[in-house]
Amino acid sequence: MLDFLRRSIKSWVAKILLALLIVSFAVWGIGDIFTGSAYSTVATVGTAEVDSQSFANAVVRQQNQISRQRRAAVSLEELRAAGVDEQTLAALVRDAAFRSELAELEIAVPPDAVRDNIRTNPAFLDGQGQFSQFEYQNRLSQEGFNVVEFEDLTRALLGQQILVDATGNGGALLPGAAEQMAKWRGEERGIVYAVLPRASAAEPPEPSDSDLQAFFDENNELFREPERRWGQMLHTDIAVLAGELTPTDEEVRAAYDADTNRYTQDATRTLEQIVFADTAAAEDAATRLKDGTATFAEIAEEQGTSADALSLGTVLQDDLPQATGEAAFSATEPGITGPVDGPFGPVLLNVTGVELGGQQTFEEVEDFVRTRLLQSRIGTRIPEIANQIDEIRAGGAELPELADQTGVPLIDLNGIAQDFTVAGGEFPIAAYDQRLLADIMEADEGEERDLIELSDGSYALVMIERIEASHLPLLAEIRYKVSDAWKDDQRLIALEGQAVGMLTGDEAGAGFTEMLTAAGLEPIEPETFTRESAPSILTPELLEAVFTADQDGYISGRNRSGDGVIVAKVASVTKLEGENLTAQTEEMETALQSSLARDHLEFFARAIEARQGISINRGAIESLFEQMGQARQGY
Repeated sequence: MLDFLRRSIKSWVAKILLALLIVSFAVWGIGDIFTGSAYSTVATVGTAEVDSQSFANAVVRQQNQISRQRRAAVSLEELRAAGVDEQTLAALVRDAAFRSELAELEIAVPPDAVRDNIRTNPAFLDGQGQFSQFEYQNRLSQEGFNVVEFEDLTRALLGQQILVDATGNGGALLPGAAEQMAKWRGEERGIVYAVLPRASAAEPPEPSDSDLQAFFDENNELFREPERRWGQMLHTDIAVLAGELTPTDEEVRAAYDADTNRYTQDATRTLEQIVFADTAAAEDAATRLKDGTATFAEIAEEQGTSADALSLGTVLQDDLPQATGEAAFSATEPGITGPVDGPFGPVLLNVTGVELGGQQTFEEVEDFVRTRLLQSRIGTRIPEIANQIDEIRAGGAELPELADQTGVPLIDLNGIAQDFTVAGGEFPIAAYDQRLLADIMEADEGEERDLIELSDGSYALVMIERIEASHLPLLAEIRYKVSDAWKDDQRLIALEGQAVGMLTGDEAGAGFTEMLTAAGLEPIEPETFTRESAPSILTPELLEAVFTADQDGYISGRNRSGDGVIVAKVASVTKLEGENLTAQTEEMETALQSSLARDHLEFFARAIEARQGISINRGAIESLFEQMGQARQGY
């Protein structure tokens, strides 16, 4: 889920700003969420400030965007776990640094420049390539902007661009670099290979003391024990509570009957539209669509309607002008509707999706209601238990007593390490919560930590009794382990010798595939691959050997998992040449130049931040998030 959130910090707004300028340095917010509250400063950069309202608005705006993309509500806790709050703050700090720099240099952007950039922005043009006030306001409204905010944003970015342009474009590429990289990336190789499994090697003799000592000395990092911690922990396990608090069928039905309005689904339509210059052109297009002599996409192309202007997405009726909305929502199945009089001329609508809406039956939403009711009960019960733990702790109770009085199980921490491994058994929380792990690893010996909330909403209280530092055990303590590793290594050494013998013997000349089959091995011939799409079984060393060998050359070596030895023949070599090389070189030049430009801009922005100086008020930020959580509890 965190990966989804990180990927979701993008939208059409970012695309608009990239079309407007080379790069955006700011995240802008939506309307106030704390009416009447006093602004505090969460960051100071030079003479500019980032106030709490701007930061809160920017975070909420990101929350709303990601929730829409995910089609489910995203909590502030989830955003913070994904690092969205820090990314948002960093963007606002960077914006403030540029504002301070611009003010110091007394650079201001004239209103005409702001207006011209907005009016020529492709996102706000109609089907005829003209600026559309309707498109402009509709686009801004969809993303929570108002006109003043967007004009302020544009003015800020234009000012930043003045500074960026003055520093150049990042420098020139080395002659021939793009072509060499294109050749390197585009070359393809084909191989035939087989794996000599470690289990097929003969059993090696028992190692001598000197053998073990030499192997241990050469590979001692394989046997190093990480820092481990022993102690106990209380955990308000949500899975356990879910079993205790599961609602009955009667309770689920009663919850549905008590709140039927919640289960009413709005009617929506998914639409494409083409705007025409006059009614005659629209009617002619409608006729051609009806008799099948043209498609909607072909009509759109004839009218010069861009892909962005063509799609209206999934909308409610109130999202559309009256006539357009009535026409679209009169359709009960996908199809063409119109012509209809739109605000900028006649339009044809292509209804590609229909959701009629209406009351959802109990059977349709029973599982959802059950889950919602259970989550509500857990959400109420978990804080109650946490408060009870804190109250009992205040009286001096230790963990065993806390467990007895609250019913929360007491869990042993048996030598837990940074990688979640334990000295015995398994880590008791399958979720592998990183905040819990950090709390465990930050504790001092003999310390009882504070009660903390984990990412799933449960709580944990940790007591660390003993810490064992990372160390290399004595050979005598792990002799059996070193012996097993030595034997495995000896098996692989024997197989490496066997592989070399196979590839240099006379039988190799009889046909590589036949030789493998005769040896009882399964020949494998994957599709041809580049360096970036190679089979995962190849180690970096084997991959490099494949790409440096001549055609029909042989290679061998241990596989990536270390449980076998590969024997392989280079079956084909395909160099990147001709038109493909030219095209790939041009793409590489563009990518390299863009990378240089991005790096240049990043270093330039960091230099401005360093020159202006940054001060972050972490206390104000935590206080702000506490207020935000209280303000949005009813959502």
